[in-house]
Amino acid sequence: MKGTSDSSYIRQAIEELFRTHEEIVYIAAVNDKLDISIQKGLLNLHPSELHILHVQAALLVSMSSVWSESLGPLAYISASFGSVEVVVMAISSKMHLVAVISHRGASESEDTRESIVKQFKSVLLHM
Repeated sequence: MKGTSDSSYIRQAIEELFRTHEEIVYIAAVNDKLDISIQKGLLNLHPSELHILHVQAALLVSMSSVWSESLGPLAYISASFGSVEVVVMAISSKMHLVAVISHRGASESEDTRESIVKQFKSVLLHM
């Protein structure tokens, strides 16, 4: 990342998303060393399980960056697990976003996911 201005864009985006979408129960920016740069919200997970979530998100980001030359890299990945949806996307080559959304309704979840992706695509344009 270029510097503190990039961190500021990411921090502002996460703060805004968490404040405006009550269905986001957890959102974090995690670097390539799996250090959490910023996080909002709480998951009822043991710290080791939270670390596993971040590891799995990093693996998904790595996989999506080499998806296919003909198709191009994936913009984001999302998966539903029971009553939550996890959204993962690369922010830069050294950082990724992990967001956990509580399912309240299918359309509400989709709107939140699209809002997260739109917000971070905007952040990427400023970086």
